Amino acid sequence: MIPIRDSIRARRWPVVTLVLMILNVLVFLWTLGFNNRDLMLWNRTFGMTPIFFQEASPWKWHGLFPAWVTFFTSQFLHGSWSHLLGNMLYLWIFGDNVEDRLGRGRFLLLYLVSGMFGNLVELWSEPYSTITVIGASGAIAGVLGAYFFMFPHAKVRSIIPIFFLFFFPISVPAVIYLGVWFLMQVLYSRSLLAGDSQSVAYLAHIGGFVIGSAVGYWYNRTHPPEAEILEIIQDPFE
Repeated sequence: MIPIRDSIRARRWPVVTLVLMILNVLVFLWTLGFNNRDLMLWNRTFGMTPIFFQEASPWKWHGLFPAWVTFFTSQFLHGSWSHLLGNMLYLWIFGDNVEDRLGRGRFLLLYLVSGMFGNLVELWSEPYSTITVIGASGAIAGVLGAYFFMFPHAKVRSIIPIFFLFFFPISVPAVIYLGVWFLMQVLYSRSLLAGDSQSVAYLAHIGGFVIGSAVGYWYNRTHPPEAEILEIIQDPFE
């Protein structure tokens, strides 16, 4: 299922969400002019490569900066148009509402910490891997986890491709949509842990989602949603 919008209208312009999207797109466009060697060097410099943390302390300088900085810089790198556009689609649909609830500063912190924790989970799971981890997926997974608890009554309008030709639109409760999404990450990660080769950092998705869920659950307990948000949640799709 491909999400196209949700049933919540943010009350404020999602400035941080838009800035994050612009930064991700600009960095990707910048790398389009690189040849294969330069692109590999770029990703090795700014991406998170687990083996580097075994060869030296995270506080030692790795190229331009200490290795731990790559926990954050890797979040703004993408390997292909599909990688970038898929991540930006999810960030746009779910990020504006989470930013609306948390506020801009807390939302940015959630985003960066979720991405960092996702990278830490990848580092823990494969500490000697030479594969460089890049992408905003862990950070965006944190946004999805927060949305899961903050807007349990929301619905996600999605399209289902049928035979790659037709698209069937359907509205799915957000808790079901995101719950299935998280379950798929767990199933794929179990395949990864069983030794199958994977090019997607599913464990980073799980780590980010767990952090976002914890923040969303805590924030809902300490900051009950306003009445107008509850009304917006229950508005049907037009």
